[in-house]
Amino acid sequence: MIIKSQFKPAWWLRNRHAQTIWQSLFRKQAALFLTRERFELPDGDFLDIDQTEDYGNDITLILHGLEGRLDAKYSGMLKVLSEHKHTAILMYHRSCSGEINRLAKSYHSGFTDDIHFLMQQIKQRYSNRKINLVAYSLGASIALNYLAKFPSNILPDFTYAISTPFSLQASADQLNKGFAKIYRQYLLKRMAKKIKQKTHISALQNMDIDSLINCKDFNIFDDQYTAKVNGFKSGQEYYNLCSSTQYLQSISSKVHILHAADDPFMTKASIPTGEQIPDNITLELSNTGGHVGFIYGSNPFKAKYWAETRLLDLLNGK
Repeated sequence: MIIKSQFKPAWWLRNRHAQTIWQSLFRKQAALFLTRERFELPDGDFLDIDQTEDYGNDITLILHGLEGRLDAKYSGMLKVLSEHKHTAILMYHRSCSGEINRLAKSYHSGFTDDIHFLMQQIKQRYSNRKINLVAYSLGASIALNYLAKFPSNILPDFTYAISTPFSLQASADQLNKGFAKIYRQYLLKRMAKKIKQKTHISALQNMDIDSLINCKDFNIFDDQYTAKVNGFKSGQEYYNLCSSTQYLQSISSKVHILHAADDPFMTKASIPTGEQIPDNITLELSNTGGHVGFIYGSNPFKAKYWAETRLLDLLNGK
């Protein structure tokens, strides 16, 4: 089901790029008391989480986007949930917690191993609690892949996906156009920096590291790196197998997707149609909002964040 969002952009942020970059430039990181915990994974790597105070109520697990970290938008969501007595957990994808992971493999849009492992740990630890999943961007792609591929008894009770890259190929191509190249280069630069810190790993020693460091196209980067370290034959196979639209009909749990038609990371053509979305999934579509933006309000010094407001409404059954 597709519904029209009630989101109205802030008067000073009508442009999709302004919506996209506002939080990174102007929103302050929320003050939080977080507990760091590390899990040893079955494949020999590790997984880090940060958790708010445990209030004894619902658990909300948050998946960040590509090259995410504890920045303003994620700390903001953690704080909002904590203020409403929801225990919140931020899961860091491999190499995103401040320490490079041990193995050559990296996280990607279809990498569901870590969330599967962590969800099992959470289910065991909080066996009588409702568990929600909030996922941003690439994390939202991981979440939708996960919901489609694993049995219902280990899935969250409710999933909220924000700015999902429905088609990885369309997203990679879109990031080669116009102003979006700025996002592409920022992300590739961060990823290249981490690759430089992993060159001691034997599986990477036969790669052209200099070419990856200087890469200016996600199509090439994903073909030469993402696919190779994660067992795909090519970047195209990775895009084909991990784009999430094809899996929507296989999802049986309750999902709410928040998406903006002007998202500069994607195209309007890649947004799923009503026929592709089952009854248990709601796609809330806004004309504006950019990529993980959705900023509203009348005062630039007291901006409001629709993704957070909307989640609280949804958790309260509105």
